Amino acid sequence: MTALRVLSSRAAKLAAAGSMLLFSLRAFGELAIAVSPQADDFIMFNGKSAAPIFVETNDDHAVIRAAGDLVEDVQRVTGAKPELASTAGDKTNLLIIGTLGQSRTIDRLAAEGKLETNGVSGALESYVLQTVKNPLPGVERALVIAGSDRRGTIYGIYQLSEMIGVSP
Repeated sequence: MTALRVLSSRAAKLAAAGSMLLFSLRAFGELAIAVSPQADDFIMFNGKSAAPIFVETNDDHAVIRAAGDLVEDVQRVTGAKPELASTAGDKTNLLIIGTLGQSRTIDRLAAEGKLETNGVSGALESYVLQTVKNPLPGVERALVIAGSDRRGTIYGIYQLSEMIGVSP
């Protein structure tokens, strides 16, 4: 599973100042909040708008509700409300949320080897939070939250909220 380094207060201060809020997959699989953009960073907030959040409508209703909470948390921190989308549409930078076995998108990313699910698949209440290049046609980069079950997915969503500066 991807290790997380929580830099909550720093992330909230950056976003509040209108700075970019980036996530970068660093060495040893560590996902970190970055200050200056690198080629492989996922840009969650570019100083003006927030990346849309994609969750399939067939995922558990509790996951969809938690994704709605994330929309509100991102807006609280950045001032920009991300779109909660049920299709990827024409977005090039996207946050993808889903549960293994429930989300066709998550299952396809895992089957293609783009999403690392070792330690999550078959486990209880586990999740992976990972950046993925070209996860869907037309989408250049995504930050993916994939849970082993609905609780795992929800835990991953709230972990991201904590990373951006929202206290549980």
